[in-house]
Amino acid sequence: MLIAPTSLTAGQTLSLSAVVIPSSASAVYAWTGPGLDGPNGFTSTAPAPSIPATTTAHSGTYSLTVTLANSCTATATTSITVIPASTPVLARILRVRNIWKGLRPELTERQ
Repeated sequence: MLIAPTSLTAGQTLSLSAVVIPSSASAVYAWTGPGLDGPNGFTSTAPAPSIPATTTAHSGTYSLTVTLANSCTATATTSITVIPASTPVLARILRVRNIWKGLRPELTERQ
């Protein structure tokens, strides 16, 4: 069973892991997935790899193949979406001037 989020925001760390039954210290892990981490995208042989500072290029299907000492293999996949970080909004500051009884306010824009 793979353990991973189904979505996360760009810039966050993607943490992957799996529950292997029966557990085995000699298990060999082979992770693959999309991304710009190498010529073939993301690859790892760690039992629980992570990808820091994700981008939308990390969205897609991740696969894990586990091989046990007896040559038994199992493969599982999961889909993950990396949502673009929100674009900062440029705020406009309006300054109210000349507010006295009976006068209309004058608004001026500052950038």
